[in-house]
Amino acid sequence: MNTARKLLTGAAMAALVACLPARAEVSAQTDTAGTYLRTVVFSNASAKNFRIWTVSRVRFGYWPLNPNGDLTGDLWPIIAENPLNQRWPWVVWSHFDGQTFDLVWSRWTGTGWMATSNVAAAASGRDELDPRVSFDVTGRPYLAWVSSGVAGPDRVFLSVFLASRWMTPFLVSDRSEDAQNPDIVVQPDGTIVVSYDTPAGHVTRTVRFVHPLTITDDITPFSTVSVTSTTTTPSLHP
Repeated sequence: MNTARKLLTGAAMAALVACLPARAEVSAQTDTAGTYLRTVVFSNASAKNFRIWTVSRVRFGYWPLNPNGDLTGDLWPIIAENPLNQRWPWVVWSHFDGQTFDLVWSRWTGTGWMATSNVAAAASGRDELDPRVSFDVTGRPYLAWVSSGVAGPDRVFLSVFLASRWMTPFLVSDRSEDAQNPDIVVQPDGTIVVSYDTPAGHVTRTVRFVHPLTITDDITPFSTVSVTSTTTTPSLHP
């Protein structure tokens, strides 16, 4: 785990014992008719008072997502609005389970937040961090993140949302690479471009799935998965 992640994890854990009040909140905002307007994030977190999820105040039209997150040390969320579904947001974040961080997610349903669920089964001894979300032309979300552990390099994984859950994670980075800071973009033709940093430089990988006629919640819904090209930009830092 790199130094920046260690500092972030340490700050998150400090939230478990912090007693000072903080103005911090992640909420969906609706109008008087209940129509989704936006997701609002308030925070005045500091190194001594690292709060993300605390509800600042109860207000009409504001729907808090994860009000107990600061009690467990949950990390900062990634929020992505689905452009083909009334901009309703999908939110992914790292939830601390008492030993490691697991990725969890929720989405706005039009009347409230869906119950929080895990993206994938917990990976023993590893932290799931730095999620990034992108949508394809049909509005289907795709997710990339880093799996970090004390033993072995950090790895970048990819998943696709199926009918009601996320696909079993697919390893994008090489097992020998120490991969960090992922990003993901889904092209109009369905090509998935995943990029990340390594000590050797910035790596870009192009991934393609062959979709069946109907996407279901099967564990392996795609007939083939392939990395069609890989490019590396040398690091500017030795």
